[in-house]
Amino acid sequence: MIFRNNTRRFSLLLLALAVVGYLSFTPGASSASAGLVGVTAIPAGTFQGGVSTTTTLNPISTPLTAGQTYSFSGQVSPINPLAPAVPDGRPVNLRLRSGGCTGSESLLASTTTTGGNGSFSGTFTAPSAGTWGLYASFPTVVTPSIAWVASASACQTITVNSSCTAPIVTITGPPSGSIYSVGTPVNFTGAFTDDAGDTHTGAWMFDDITQAATVVEPSGSIPGSADTTFTFTEAGVYTVTLTVTDNCGLSTTATTVGEFEALVVVYDPSAGWVTGGGWINSPEGAYAPDPSLAGKANFGFVSKYQPGASVPTGDTEFHFKAGNLKFKSASYEWLVVSGARAQYKGFGTINGVGDYRFMLTAIDGDQPGGTGLDKFRIRIWSDGGGLVYDNQFSAPDSDDPTTVLGGGSIQIHH
Repeated sequence: MIFRNNTRRFSLLLLALAVVGYLSFTPGASSASAGLVGVTAIPAGTFQGGVSTTTTLNPISTPLTAGQTYSFSGQVSPINPLAPAVPDGRPVNLRLRSGGCTGSESLLASTTTTGGNGSFSGTFTAPSAGTWGLYASFPTVVTPSIAWVASASACQTITVNSSCTAPIVTITGPPSGSIYSVGTPVNFTGAFTDDAGDTHTGAWMFDDITQAATVVEPSGSIPGSADTTFTFTEAGVYTVTLTVTDNCGLSTTATTVGEFEALVVVYDPSAGWVTGGGWINSPEGAYAPDPSLAGKANFGFVSKYQPGASVPTGDTEFHFKAGNLKFKSASYEWLVVSGARAQYKGFGTINGVGDYRFMLTAIDGDQPGGTGLDKFRIRIWSDGGGLVYDNQFSAPDSDDPTTVLGGGSIQIHH
């Protein structure tokens, strides 16, 4: 059929496109689409037919957070399987409806088809808080040979929350003070909760070492996880933190395991051992039962690994005469020697009785980085009774000691 009248040609063309999936005819000269929304001008040439389409918008997870960016995707396909695919570069609009899928609508985002099969994808910014409807629309597109008829996807109802809150983050393992030898892979585990629908990244830090976390997002009432495995190559007592950041840019850092500062101890049995003896001026506040007491306190210690052993041996004594405190070690848990610094932890008694724990940190001033001054710190406590003594009160165990010896010396042996 050949149509000489432009108005009649467009009327019959649109009627055919509306009722027929695929048909053939030959138009006459080129004409503009005056007054016909979504239909472009048809150049002169052979017109093969019209193709009815269906538009699919892939499900969008909800709830969303107002002002945040999200992705959408879908496909425009011909209803007739014999018809050609929608070509690339054809417009697709993501439209927003208020009140779920029943209210007024507006344009939210635009994209184009790609991939040679009518696929489309893009991003949009979530609207203000409330319940909204989303659907994708494909306007009629006419080319010199084929016309693809407009279609729209089913409307999806989405919920948008008003704002982001920072994640709640917990380090779940390993327990604080866990001990590993150099070269042993250590598994670190963390958990977090946050606003539904948020996405997250995580990072672990071991002192100044950063390691990315493998994140599994929360699912319903099940918290998300942020885990990693790290192998330490140097001995040390490492402070451990876990930071989780959500897609709003809000982050929370966890620094404890339960009630304790998150620490791991990495030892190297071949790294060295430490000895010391002398005295310090014990400051006020160091002796917890009577913080007003001050005066001289003397000490002596040795801590070393025997060949092939994983637990150090030795002896530690600390006497604070003003408080009638005589501490003597019973056993050690671990020893870490790194440069000018030595630190070890163990168990002992006070005045011959009880079950106490202690941590001793020493600096050998003659070692590189030792600044020429020997320094000493001891912290003594019981799990049931709390702190007994600490000459560097309230400082983290990871801090270097600051109390300079009044007499005596500390030696790290390599």
